[in-house]
Amino acid sequence: FMGQLKSTVVCPNEKCGNVSVTFDPFMYLTVPFPRRSTRRVTVHVVHNAPRSVKSYVVVVEARGGCGELMEKVAEMAEIPKDEVIIGEVYKSKIFRIFTNEHKIDSIRPSDVIVAYHLPEAKGTKETEVIEVPVLHGRRVETEDGRISISSAVGLPLLVLLSDKVTKAQVHKEIKSKLQRFLPSDPEALKDEWYPDIRVVDKSGQRLEDDGPMADDNAEAKIEAGHNLVLVWSNQKVFKHYLAASNPGKWEKLGAQAMKGLTVYDCVEQFCKRETLSKNDAWYCSKCKGFQQATKKLDLYRCPEILIIHLKRFVQRSAAYREKISEFVDFPIKGLNLSQYVVASSGDEDAIYDLYAVSNHMGGIHGGHYHAYARNHITNRWYLFDDSRTREVNINSVRSSAAYVLYYQRRH
Repeated sequence: FMGQLKSTVVCPNEKCGNVSVTFDPFMYLTVPFPRRSTRRVTVHVVHNAPRSVKSYVVVVEARGGCGELMEKVAEMAEIPKDEVIIGEVYKSKIFRIFTNEHKIDSIRPSDVIVAYHLPEAKGTKETEVIEVPVLHGRRVETEDGRISISSAVGLPLLVLLSDKVTKAQVHKEIKSKLQRFLPSDPEALKDEWYPDIRVVDKSGQRLEDDGPMADDNAEAKIEAGHNLVLVWSNQKVFKHYLAASNPGKWEKLGAQAMKGLTVYDCVEQFCKRETLSKNDAWYCSKCKGFQQATKKLDLYRCPEILIIHLKRFVQRSAAYREKISEFVDFPIKGLNLSQYVVASSGDEDAIYDLYAVSNHMGGIHGGHYHAYARNHITNRWYLFDDSRTREVNINSVRSSAAYVLYYQRRH
């Protein structure tokens, strides 16, 4: 069950030219994901004008800044760049607002990214313009008069308001934002559909003791860090809003097609020549010193049972780890690794068939494992999930949850 790797290390010192070749056994291959130079980011755009909402798939430099993302979103959505604010939505709240200083690699594939078109408010010498999130809460209040922001549901909105804004102006702004997501049938809006507006701080503490915000010309007294919570009583209209504002149902435009990742790409990355870092410097016996040598791995002998571990969990920095959830395609029959085997080894005919897959669902902080396995007599595939098992279609074996692949050599 053991394979053999050939490791070739070359000293970078031209006067030395020392080459070290070693052969090491392996029981499984841990193959990395290739680092792409570009990546796709899906951005859901909430337009200011009453137009249909859309999602855009934007291709940006993987190691670039969010300034490029803002420029491309503005260009694709046909709105001025300086009128676009992009944020991350988490648990129906605006978790953070991106600036040019934010890096693209701080956006995870699972993050929900929303762009808001906000041309309305213009600051003056006397007034300041502030960004105010608009959340949607259920009509549930605690005994001490708090509305819990943690119970927020649906797509949050964002408005730009003057710090001297009146309550009537707040109501007008909110109504214009909601209008695009409401039923077009006037009959549906005959009843009192408009939600109450409450001003709360980040902790969820209500800031007004006299009930919902009145629709008058008194100053609203909204400050940076405050949130507006819309408390809906008309559940029929609210359900329509939730359905219409669900980004998963919006039309998606932009760069749909990118070359899919395969297990061959990961094996090729594993075998790719690399230059060692200073922390991993190699001691050259000829130079008598540590060198940032080049190192290359090749398959020399292939085992009867080949286990491929997809390196989904990576350490991006000292404080940041990530799970890569990208789909990796892999053959169920006829995995051919012959091109990665050293020709002089005499072991070029390395063709394998899949017999099991271990899957991981979840993220860095927790998850669940189950497995697919093939019955070698009937060739039928089965799911093994804790104490449960059932037969599955062969098409379900390949998924983005695949973590460890088990192959048997073909004879």
